[in-house]
Amino acid sequence: MPVGKYSFYLHTDDRTDMLVSDTLETVSQPLRGEFLRTAITAGVVLYRIDTRLPPLITELFDGKLYAVQLTCLIGALNGSLPASPAVEGVSLPARKWAEKESEEPDERRRITLQLPENNTAVRLIESAPSRLRGQLLRQLITTGCALHTLDIRLPKLLTNLPAPPCTLPALLNLLTEVTGLTTETMNSVVTRPETGREGVPVADAAGGSTLRNNMKKLF
Repeated sequence: MPVGKYSFYLHTDDRTDMLVSDTLETVSQPLRGEFLRTAITAGVVLYRIDTRLPPLITELFDGKLYAVQLTCLIGALNGSLPASPAVEGVSLPARKWAEKESEEPDERRRITLQLPENNTAVRLIESAPSRLRGQLLRQLITTGCALHTLDIRLPKLLTNLPAPPCTLPALLNLLTEVTGLTTETMNSVVTRPETGREGVPVADAAGGSTLRNNMKKLF
């Protein structure tokens, strides 16, 4: 298969695959190719920030990703999870997976994705061991779909910003701008800066003013 062209299956007996399939159904048929390219590229942005983000979001995704969930996840990865992660006025619905018994054979939906060879996702996938590429591709797409359910603007911003966030605090700043979560809420989650190998604080590559200017250009 040529570089940049990938095929994967969404299985009806896999919970996450079905949720991704349901998200795809909310997108108009002519736009699904572009949607998938944007979703996977947004997933790559999060992977480069922290390689743990896509697999964790994949496990967390239950059809709808909430800003509070992603905020607390960022705080946990940054080592600054608050004592009480609940946000006043926000309640998350309890969701349970209902197992369905069926005598019909398991079905699967084949998705073919064509990416430009210079796309960042292609370089990342091709650099991964061949046995792990399918898993990585699935996690990146699921992450992009989850971000879409949080806010449809988020994957496009992560894909098109001239300087996408490259640290957890920068990602949190973007989340604040898009979702409108209060500064107090954000400060309660991330309370200490990231540090480099020598213990020196890492500067926020996408500062608040720069981020706002970039968003104005896009919208």
